[in-house]
Amino acid sequence: MAKETVEVVGIHGDKIEVAFPKKAMCSCCRINSLCGQNKDLLMIGRPSWPVAIGDKLQVDADEKKAFLSGSLLFLFPAGLFLISLFVFRFFGDLGSFLLSLAIVFTYYLALRIYLRFNRKKFDLKIVGKI
Repeated sequence: MAKETVEVVGIHGDKIEVAFPKKAMCSCCRINSLCGQNKDLLMIGRPSWPVAIGDKLQVDADEKKAFLSGSLLFLFPAGLFLISLFVFRFFGDLGSFLLSLAIVFTYYLALRIYLRFNRKKFDLKIVGKI
């Protein structure tokens, strides 16, 4: 788990808006602009204890979800590309390459549609108040 300290900047019903130092939490991730977490403000679920604007909280990011998202974005499409190159090799070099690109493009399109309708987010878990 990657732990980070955030500051509560807004309270909106059952959600709180927190500001976090982007460089501390996301600088090690080279794809932070792809995951939607490239902002300094983030809405997360409100904890069971009372919080006020200006409070400092400690949050954890689940490493398993980070690995899963990285696998879905990079590892699986790369394997899909290589397998489709092998399967379509009888179409020649250019034909197999173009068909493999079409399959990977279709995968990314399907993944984008799935994520848009299911609104899956990379959630942060609040550990405690500092």
